[in-house]
Amino acid sequence: MSEAKLLAAALYQLRIMLAPLAGPGADRDLQAAKRLAYALHNHALAVMEGKTFDCEGALAHVRKMIGETEGLEIADQIRSSIPN
Repeated sequence: MSEAKLLAAALYQLRIMLAPLAGPGADRDLQAAKRLAYALHNHALAVMEGKTFDCEGALAHVRKMIGETEGLEIADQIRSSIPN
């Protein structure tokens, strides 16, 4: 098992766990976490299967799923947390 596959599996599990918690009245951060997990869960599955994906395309999908302003902030946080 690789580190990437472990993290991908954890992200996918997070998406499953968040799904029932994020109804219409849910807290804004919970909604954003649900959308983040939802936005990237197919990418996580790709990593688990040994496939690759376009990172910038994935971050663009995050912006689309969460909303342009908050999504851009989250995408930038993700990008800056990954060392070159």
